[in-house]
Amino acid sequence: MRTVRPPSTGPRASGPLRPSRKSVTKRRTQPASASGAAIMAMTKNAALHWATAGVRVNAVVPGFIGTRALLDRYGNTERHSAMLANTPMRRLGRPEEVAAAVAHLASDDSGYTTGSELLVDGGWSAR
Repeated sequence: MRTVRPPSTGPRASGPLRPSRKSVTKRRTQPASASGAAIMAMTKNAALHWATAGVRVNAVVPGFIGTRALLDRYGNTERHSAMLANTPMRRLGRPEEVAAAVAHLASDDSGYTTGSELLVDGGWSAR
């Protein structure tokens, strides 16, 4: 078994992970739930393991994000309409909104945050 050491870039480090939003909601599909739950368990385990070394580990859980790939595949389709209808904010997220969440978790503003899942999904998981 390989020993993992915290980064030597200073006294603090932070590593956001990205599980599927399906892993935190009632509407689960087996592969997404299993992999998302594994990432979330790993986030909490790593957070506990590295906390005394000043390493923070958190997960960012995005919802439907209006990337070029998503819009190329689903733009102006019934699936796209369903995404909007099932998201309480009635819009797709912007990549910049996910980036801002990651930047927040990596900043000193979240210096006391570890083992958390930050949902960036327009209220999808609150339904």
